[in-house]
Amino acid sequence: AIQHYLSDSAGEQAITGFADRKGNGRVKVNAVEVCGTKAGYKPQTGQSFAMRFALENPESIPGSDLRFDLRIDDHMGQRAAWLSNTLSENEKAEPVSEISFEVDKLSLNAGLYYVTLYIEVRNEVSDWIQNAFSFEVSEGDYYGTGKPVPINQSNILIDFKVAYDV
Repeated sequence: AIQHYLSDSAGEQAITGFADRKGNGRVKVNAVEVCGTKAGYKPQTGQSFAMRFALENPESIPGSDLRFDLRIDDHMGQRAAWLSNTLSENEKAEPVSEISFEVDKLSLNAGLYYVTLYIEVRNEVSDWIQNAFSFEVSEGDYYGTGKPVPINQSNILIDFKVAYDV
């Protein structure tokens, strides 16, 4: 039953049909796969998480010429996270057809999140889609205590230690 729940609504989604899509289209996102610990599993708080993007790149533009940003917003439209390949040391000099963002321990609390995609090629907007897709994070044991964090307390979970002085 748990495996069925974790695989519900996971998998690849096509990124098409957006009337308000902006950019010159030199590189565009065609599809995204959001997965938790395994392909086809829904993301879970405190577990590994990945987003894999299939790209349309007819000019064979190298990854080093791309800026790919993701804005992750909560259900209230508040920014929860921002990821960008420009912050990574792993740049590709070869043409790319797929790009992945991987997180070892997902720090988002349980809930629904919306992702805005933004791609630049050599400082020109290539593909920009507000709220291109959403994904749901299921409850997990982020702190390893067996106690979930109430979703009304925080969207972002932070590793911390407590010390007492006597």
